[in-house]
Amino acid sequence: MDMHVVYTLIMIGGRFQLSLYFKIGSEINLMCSIMFEEVSRAMLSFNEPFQADACDVSITSRTQNRSCITSWVELDITLEDMALVHPISMCTLNKELFLFV
Repeated sequence: MDMHVVYTLIMIGGRFQLSLYFKIGSEINLMCSIMFEEVSRAMLSFNEPFQADACDVSITSRTQNRSCITSWVELDITLEDMALVHPISMCTLNKELFLFV
């Protein structure tokens, strides 16, 4: 992992906390689909579901692995004292829980 990636605790939607690999400064804002499913279930349990919009984009990682971006959503993310609403794309690469923004 690069030195810009940290394993940290973030809050999504002001309600759901999770620990994951977080990188600030990525060209594409990515979330693995396993984490997206977990966040979706949690937000639904708070009666605050969000809707993802479908898309179909292929990307190649720096290790030359191909992955598909299947959908995107705007998420309310809090990391320490920084809060932002950001478009996040879901991809099929599921080796670790990650969010790159």
